[in-house]
Amino acid sequence: MLENDFKDERLDDFIAQLDQYDVLLLQELWVVLSDGRKQRLVAEAREAGFPYYVRGKCLGQPIDSMLLILSRHPLVLVEEHTFETTLGGEALASKGILYARAWVNGNSSNAVDFFTTHMLVRSW
Repeated sequence: MLENDFKDERLDDFIAQLDQYDVLLLQELWVVLSDGRKQRLVAEAREAGFPYYVRGKCLGQPIDSMLLILSRHPLVLVEEHTFETTLGGEALASKGILYARAWVNGNSSNAVDFFTTHMLVRSW
């Protein structure tokens, strides 16, 4: 039996702090073996005033990029770049960069670009 790593409790604490942020750029949000935590985070964030989100996709790999952007502001442009050369277990994930442009307070003249990525990817 595995020791409790308190993921559910840590997610509760994270959700309780959402009111401090306008945009969140997250990495390592697993879908596999997550017991629905990513879906719960997106749903709870929506209730907390983050109606806009984009998540990394599975671009030809069995596991998505594990990237997520949550925003209080409209996300009007979204792009994703998947790294082409990865090794080992990381080759199973669509690791890369997730980009979104937000219009702060819905105003197109207040556009801000956001990028989230993995800080380490083993490659050739």
